[in-house]
Amino acid sequence: MLLALVFVPEEDVLDCFDKVRGVIPEDFLQVMDYFEETYVVGRRARGRRRAVPARYLIQGWNQYTATIRNEQRTNNISEGWHNRFAVVVGKHHPDLYSMLTEFQKRTGGVRLADTETHLAEYAQGKTVRPNPKRKWITTQKRIRLITLEYERYKEENKREDYLRTLDTSFPFKRYA
Repeated sequence: MLLALVFVPEEDVLDCFDKVRGVIPEDFLQVMDYFEETYVVGRRARGRRRAVPARYLIQGWNQYTATIRNEQRTNNISEGWHNRFAVVVGKHHPDLYSMLTEFQKRTGGVRLADTETHLAEYAQGKTVRPNPKRKWITTQKRIRLITLEYERYKEENKREDYLRTLDTSFPFKRYA
């Protein structure tokens, strides 16, 4: 149920986190403490020590709004561009000179011809990337439909059921 917190509105994450903590087996309390400190609350103030905010703020990892709006929730597009650029340049972390030289090549000559060829193929209907597998399309639709029902779950005071329903929707989860 911890993964399902990603699909809870930001303002309700703390409350839902507490609900998850209440039903989690005792063996996982250390994981919950780590998650609370790193992703939810941060380190609380003790004695003369100051409070430290969470390393990853809720606004940075929460995907509720993106799911409701049916927006991309990953950065796969930019990752793909960076990987392709690394292949073209020949290294993953090019120095400034190598990078600028490659940018100059891309504005004319062979690289421009490659780009024009890709655009022509795209105009003829060639797909730029393979279509996602049906399993992932189905999963994304299921997650979005459940997320759209969040307010109803909240009104009926069944947010724990909401988290459980989402938790069983992740295809990579394995249950004994």
